[in-house]
Amino acid sequence: MTRVGKLHVSRIVQIALTVLVQLAKFVNEEIIYKEFHMATKKRPGPKTGGDVISATIGDNASQVAVGKDIHQQQVNAGGKVTEADLKQIEELFAAFKQQIEQQAPPDKKAAALERVDELHQEIASKKPDLTTFDYVKSWFGKNLPGLLGGITSLIVNPIVGKVVEAASGLAADALKRRFGGGSG
Repeated sequence: MTRVGKLHVSRIVQIALTVLVQLAKFVNEEIIYKEFHMATKKRPGPKTGGDVISATIGDNASQVAVGKDIHQQQVNAGGKVTEADLKQIEELFAAFKQQIEQQAPPDKKAAALERVDELHQEIASKKPDLTTFDYVKSWFGKNLPGLLGGITSLIVNPIVGKVVEAASGLAADALKRRFGGGSG
């Protein structure tokens, strides 16, 4: 490409970027205008024979319901870790190790048990590092995908969440979201 051709392409790129910046400004101004318009618009009051229900929900809401006659109960798995919790974790790990003994091929069994021991030690540590959780789950996904559901169930178990939350402050529901335990 000649020097003139390179300059021409460079100018086209500059013009395209300028157009994109202007478009972004326009879109942003439209969004701001609409948000302002909606915020200043008068909301209707109650009408005869019905209710108007309005709600504003913040970013950190974890349980929300809007409507009439709604009753909710939220259970927090957090709190002080008890001896019963620790015993239950021991039982969970023992049961999963037994599952490995029964289902893992002989050439993968020792490595799988080592990964489970690593996870167990991490959960028992004063400040659990979730990269170990990631590593162990990934290892099972690559090497023993038939046991991936078992290790995931262990990681997102509410008792494990309670212990991790007590040690690190990471909420049990965040642990479930991160490791694929669903919404409940």
